[in-house]
Amino acid sequence: MTNTVTNTATNMATDTVDAVTCAGLRYAFGRTTAVNGVSLSVAAGEVFGLLGPNGAGKTTAIRCMTTLLPVP
Repeated sequence: MTNTVTNTATNMATDTVDAVTCAGLRYAFGRTTAVNGVSLSVAAGEVFGLLGPNGAGKTTAIRCMTTLLPVP
């Protein structure tokens, strides 16, 4: 299981600074998987929206990225 969340990474392909980078985020509540393999990167100054149906894991993903939920 690979979980990586960083707050100022440099994107080598475009030579821009990322405000948020997340690679392979997975999170489960017991045996129920809430987030499975989310990868994203948001450039500094970019507006980003996370859309999906109810129960898709949007809030859980944001809570993991903002350290409100501990990622093992």
